[in-house]
Amino acid sequence: MKPINLLPEKHRGRVPGQGAAGGGYVVLGVLAGALLLVLAVVLTTNSINSKKDELTRTETEAQQAEAKAASLESFGNFAQVKEQRLLSVRQLADTRFDWERLMRELAHVLPEDVYLTDADAAIAPQETTTAPAASGGVPGGPALQLTGCAKRQPDVAVTMLRLRRLHRAIDVRLAESTRANTDGAAAGGSTEGVTAPTGTPGGAPACRGFTFDATVAFEASPAPVARPAGENVRVPASLGGGS
Repeated sequence: MKPINLLPEKHRGRVPGQGAAGGGYVVLGVLAGALLLVLAVVLTTNSINSKKDELTRTETEAQQAEAKAASLESFGNFAQVKEQRLLSVRQLADTRFDWERLMRELAHVLPEDVYLTDADAAIAPQETTTAPAASGGVPGGPALQLTGCAKRQPDVAVTMLRLRRLHRAIDVRLAESTRANTDGAAAGGSTEGVTAPTGTPGGAPACRGFTFDATVAFEASPAPVARPAGENVRVPASLGGGS
């Protein structure tokens, strides 16, 4: 015999298979989707905020670096000026004319009855208008212009020969050699036995023999050899260094 349920419909227990199937799962799916959406929004917002903080920190560091660079700019300029001055000193040292050695050598090579009234040197021949180019010499080498007085004409020839003994001299050229026309020695008279005067006030001694104008061409100085870092450079005693 089949049992009969006398309870009202709304108070009866639900029998499996009745009503909308899977409704609870749909609700759970919607809730899970909403949760994922909220989680994605939160993560995106946090990432944006983190990038903004990083950008702000980077801008602050850049401003600090610019301020520090501006404060150190004067030191950078000083270092640049120092390097430029050191380069100028090196260039001057490499291209200087060794007058000390030249004067010593001239004192040895000039004949007894010959003296100089003027001497001018140039590192490059084009710097002196009266210095001709040395034949067979090194282009751009130093040149020395000499003006002097000799007692006799043969002394001028001896002087030209002896000037070739100067250090690194490669050519000696005589521009002119003329008899001096001064009081005490006529232009056509003999100069034998005439000695050079001791001097005239305010200028070079008047020549009583033959005046000459000569040019001495020298080899270009070799390029300086770079020394290893830390190696001590000895200064010659003649230039103020130790013995």
